[in-house]
Amino acid sequence: MRKVLLALMLVALGAAAALLAQRGMSDLDLSRYVVIPHFDDKAAEHERNAFDAELDKAGIRGCANVFGALGDVMTQGARYAASTAWDRQGRYISSSVALDFPAGTGSIKAAGVVFAASGRDGRCSGNFVRVFPVPADCGTFQQANLQDAKRRDDLAGLAVYDMPNGWSVTLLPTPAACVVVATASVSRG
Repeated sequence: MRKVLLALMLVALGAAAALLAQRGMSDLDLSRYVVIPHFDDKAAEHERNAFDAELDKAGIRGCANVFGALGDVMTQGARYAASTAWDRQGRYISSSVALDFPAGTGSIKAAGVVFAASGRDGRCSGNFVRVFPVPADCGTFQQANLQDAKRRDDLAGLAVYDMPNGWSVTLLPTPAACVVVATASVSRG
């Protein structure tokens, strides 16, 4: 299911990247609208949000400091809509999220997935994937936004960077844009 969701996101983002190029948004200052998300103990203490409400509906008690906080980090600065699903036993919850970030006179569409699962030990583990088209080539994005990151070995020809905060960023070049895939895993008890 994750592979299907990621494939659908990449197709949609390819179309969004082409639209961005047509709108002439390539002259935007990347730092104004590209945010590499951060998650720390302060983020875990977020204000209640729509993701927390979905967690309550699912009856998953052990993931309040992970799922809602990851959703909050993902949606900072964006208008968004989310579709959430969970298992009947209350072990995991997942949201597919459509994001709309203001940029210049228009906006940039992005997509993401937030997933959290409670373990037998009472800890909650969560994953975050955000896919974001940037109307620039990947080299320009890297130079402007990933100076403190450490480049890993390429993944099937794609550049992968480890961020100082523990997150990972993969850059997917397309003819019209660079698709930035930010991922992270967190665990809290």
